[in-house]
Amino acid sequence: MEIVPAGRRAYAVHITSGDPEYSAVSSGRKEDSDAVLSRILTLLRVPPSRGASAELFPGEEEALLFLTLEEEVSFFPFPDLESLLAALPRFSGAADSRLYDKEGRYILAVFGGAACARSELENLSGLPQEYLLHLEEHGRCLMDSRAVQRLASVFAPQPY
Repeated sequence: MEIVPAGRRAYAVHITSGDPEYSAVSSGRKEDSDAVLSRILTLLRVPPSRGASAELFPGEEEALLFLTLEEEVSFFPFPDLESLLAALPRFSGAADSRLYDKEGRYILAVFGGAACARSELENLSGLPQEYLLHLEEHGRCLMDSRAVQRLASVFAPQPY
């Protein structure tokens, strides 16, 4: 079995008939495929709590599995720009972030890191990843990538 990165959070898994996983994925039984997916996630050191979707393309001698990891995202509401700017240092470990305006509130979507911010700030932690789609449809995207870094570069205190 060969696992090859195929983009951000995506992998292509090549399974040949000589691999023990081949009989499991070619059986067509969901529990067998789930066991193979679990093994792949373990090999990638992905925590069990993180979701993933897989698309299988079986063949007679081999199978190809495309795996996409769900991105861990947390949502942080801010009543105004000042409170958002004051909190920026707490998000320095964020892999990526987006900024939305929804009904007069700023919503910061933080991907990856920022664990310290999660424990110190109010967040909308009960929301599923699909809340991003809701924000895209019912809010206004102000910054579609690197929002924390972009805001910090403009509003960070400058030494004199």
